Amino acid sequence: MTRLIALYPRAWRLRYEDELLALLAERSPGPLDRLDIVRGAIDARLHPELTDAPQSPRPRSRAAVATGALVASAGLGWLAWLGSILMYFRGWGSGMPEHADLMVLVAFLGFLAMSAAIAAIAATFIDAIRPIGRLGLMLAAIGFVLTAIGGGLSIVVGFAGVIVVAWSMAGIIIPRWLAAGWIATTLLAFLAMVMFVVGDGRDVGLLALGIPCGIAWLLVGLAIAARRPPLTAPLTASPA
Repeated sequence: MTRLIALYPRAWRLRYEDELLALLAERSPGPLDRLDIVRGAIDARLHPELTDAPQSPRPRSRAAVATGALVASAGLGWLAWLGSILMYFRGWGSGMPEHADLMVLVAFLGFLAMSAAIAAIAATFIDAIRPIGRLGLMLAAIGFVLTAIGGGLSIVVGFAGVIVVAWSMAGIIIPRWLAAGWIATTLLAFLAMVMFVVGDGRDVGLLALGIPCGIAWLLVGLAIAARRPPLTAPLTASPA
């Protein structure tokens, strides 16, 4: 284990080595812990300025699992809502769709779940993400709540908030590639809705472009739930 710690820069070891050794003495590190140590060493050499950076709070594992479950459930809710539209809705001007009450209920529960997921992210990670993420969390939560109670245009506010939240979490809470995918699929879902509206609400199939957005929520939820607190504070502070 001392060989792995030796991978860190000297300045880092002078400040944190005793703390890390004490932590490792309390519990035997597993393979994933060893990978975390190596990853942290790489980050410490790539970002030496983080050695003296303020330490970010480390969320509890249980909180991360619960938050990830809510985010994943929000993705399922989004997919259920899109599925009900694609199955029963025939476009504007086609009269009351079959199972309209079910569609309304699914929409209400789905967007409420998305708002709850955003609130959970705020409760668990607000002190760890980039500061602008707080604005995004507020916009997303408000936008999705208003959408749940029937405010159609408010989904734009929710989407905008999600994009900011995803960017603020990139490389800190979730991998950068996953954050980029979350942003891209959110933009794709928004584009699909714009095209649907511009087309006078006739081509319902366009809304299927929103399916990847739901899948992105699922993947983000799984990534958050699988996230374990790093062994040391410097690893938490690392953007990678």
